[in-house]
Amino acid sequence: MSSFARFQEIRRAYALILPEWFEDYAASGNMFHDPYVMNWAMDFTPIESMVWGDIRDMCLPFYPQIPVLNYFIDFGCPFLKIGIECDGKAWHNKERDKVRDARLAAAGWMIFR
Repeated sequence: MSSFARFQEIRRAYALILPEWFEDYAASGNMFHDPYVMNWAMDFTPIESMVWGDIRDMCLPFYPQIPVLNYFIDFGCPFLKIGIECDGKAWHNKERDKVRDARLAAAGWMIFR
């Protein structure tokens, strides 16, 4: 499967499940849902695999590859609009990331790298 097709699949999966999660959050404040709406193992870089393990060990309400605007945040809490980007230098460009983070901030997201 191409990267583009995989990202479309991820976007579709979240489009189906996020409305239900937000409804539950509005009614109960619950931010914890099954993050395995997809098999994520094939999508993670080695750094992301380590961070995902830490997120799961700490029981944090973060989910992989959250689609926001035209981007995918490595791990995000859609309820609090907090994102974690954790790829190494080879995947990030300082200037491009600055623009990306500014667009995400304008949409209410706080990104940590």
